[in-house]
Amino acid sequence: YVVIGLKLYKISKTKTVTLIGNLATTPGLVMMTENGFQVTILTQNGISYYYNINTNVFGQITDPNYQLASSVTTLDGYSIFSKLNSGQFFISSIIDTTTYSALDFATAEALSDNIVRIVTYNRHLYIFGTVSTEIWYDTGNANFPFERISGSLMQMGLGAKYSTAVETSGIYFLASDGIVYFTKDYSLRRISTFAIEEAISSYKVKSDATAFIYTQSGHQFYCLTFPSVNKTWCYDLNTELWHERGSLNANQTEVKSWIVSQHAYFNNEN
Repeated sequence: YVVIGLKLYKISKTKTVTLIGNLATTPGLVMMTENGFQVTILTQNGISYYYNINTNVFGQITDPNYQLASSVTTLDGYSIFSKLNSGQFFISSIIDTTTYSALDFATAEALSDNIVRIVTYNRHLYIFGTVSTEIWYDTGNANFPFERISGSLMQMGLGAKYSTAVETSGIYFLASDGIVYFTKDYSLRRISTFAIEEAISSYKVKSDATAFIYTQSGHQFYCLTFPSVNKTWCYDLNTELWHERGSLNANQTEVKSWIVSQHAYFNNEN
């Protein structure tokens, strides 16, 4: 599933492209997740849409208890959103991303910072705030299923919403202090070098950074792009070494950031 302009498309393994429907407003860089039955599409303005895989129904989420959101993820059939400009998050009904209850809200309250993004890893919710990160899990409680793990607070926030990338070893991300870390159980491990951190510290804008992880020739790369300064830095998870990626501009006179900005492994292809 892919959003291009104002349109949502489905692309099959045979590369057949099918138009699903139109979004009402310019979506910006979207987040997508799915619960096995429905795809949820969150736009940068906080509005969400859904697509039912079985019935082919597409539309905007209009439940009155839905709140404008800053991020979305899925765990155990729930669509989980962070409320825009707040420390709260809320969940959908199980296996139904269109229905919400006014009681299904919680607050990441160890520190009073706003949530930047929620990421699912190893069946846990990593709730990244501006200055802290909390880890929650599904308790199965009938009233509200998620609860914070005691002692899991990490006093480091997320510096760029789209810099997170999940791999089996953990979540890689650019932190609010300009250092690149990955999560190791309930702690953080620094992976950026002094040289990389000095380069990042010189960028006037860091919050627009985007990242992904992909595999090539047996090596896994965490690729972090800063579009406002045309720089891409890549970390080899196997050798633990950094290098810079770049692409020539149209006139082939200057090296800009790497032209690859997003990635998916689909149908056995990068």
